[in-house]
Amino acid sequence: MDIQEILYKFSSAKNLCFPKEALDEAVKQQAEITPILLNYIDIDPAQLMVLYDECEVRSDSTESDFRWIFAVYLLAQFRCEKAFQPIISFFSFYDQEVVHEAVEDFITESLPSILASVFDGNVELLFQVINDNSKDSYIRDAFLHATMILVLYDKLDTVSVVPRYKELLDRTITDSDAHTVTLFVSTLSDLSLPELRENIDKAYDKNLVDLDFLTREDIDYIYDNPPLKGSSYHSMVDDCYPTLKNFSWFVESSELESSFFTDMPDEALDEFIEGEKKVGRNEPCPCGSGKKYKKCCLH
Repeated sequence: MDIQEILYKFSSAKNLCFPKEALDEAVKQQAEITPILLNYIDIDPAQLMVLYDECEVRSDSTESDFRWIFAVYLLAQFRCEKAFQPIISFFSFYDQEVVHEAVEDFITESLPSILASVFDGNVELLFQVINDNSKDSYIRDAFLHATMILVLYDKLDTVSVVPRYKELLDRTITDSDAHTVTLFVSTLSDLSLPELRENIDKAYDKNLVDLDFLTREDIDYIYDNPPLKGSSYHSMVDDCYPTLKNFSWFVESSELESSFFTDMPDEALDEFIEGEKKVGRNEPCPCGSGKKYKKCCLH
């Protein structure tokens, strides 16, 4: 399979049919396809929306153009540092509402791991977005989450980032809404750094954290059970296939519905229903939906 055929498979992916052969060939031909993938991610989100719309009209919604998605995931798997700045530009330079419309849940579910995987060492680019109040809160938080992953992977040292985190929390408590405060507290608490606990507690003292989302007891639990490098949602992209193949586009809704509870062991199901099992907010939801717990059954 040549490069053009691979890209065609990505650009006309059939509903419920994952282009596994094309993905495998892309990995085998990493050197040849990388420059092309880099060109493809250097795109205006509005242009990406046009491609989606054209594909929908052309194929009556039975196909979709996944070239951008496959490109960013493959470049992350390849640890392609040249992708770092184009991806940052995509999420920070353009209209934030258009970005959201173009990539939707990718921002919260995938962007942190992607950014960490292609990190080129320029942490200032990440913090420029994190500290910019004019940017979308979810995008800022995804960039913050990326720095957290880099800390876990020893790509950033705590000595250099803790002062930045403390300053960010204090400033956010002063001049941001409760939604943004809650996002940042949620992300930074996952590092379980003792140096940040006082700053996190300040947010609670000022009643700026959504208690339906994250309580002080949740923070205590997180600090007692810190995340590990490579744990769910705190990892870099080593193999993009497991994530991509589980996109809802490639999974029948009936399959998702049937596995909602039937795939759970009886004991786990009992614990889940009775609320006895403590699940990390960023861990996979025990209901089997494939979403984060905090995005699914937490409430």
